[in-house]
Amino acid sequence: MTKVVVALEQQGFIERVPDPEDGRAALISATATGRELVETSRAHRLDGLARRLAALEPDQLAALEAALPALEALAVD
Repeated sequence: MTKVVVALEQQGFIERVPDPEDGRAALISATATGRELVETSRAHRLDGLARRLAALEPDQLAALEAALPALEALAVD
């Protein structure tokens, strides 16, 4: 985990500050650059999903809609 944190910090995606309650630990937060990367990645994934959904036949879309309650139930656990 330390290597991942160091790499993200070196790339400017996160910043670390000492934990005021535990001198052995650090608090990590996303920088503006890191938040932008997450938001951009999420937007690209959603755009790709929207394109794939738009390419489905109406009966395939209906099948997905019918399956949503079961998929949502799985996601809760």
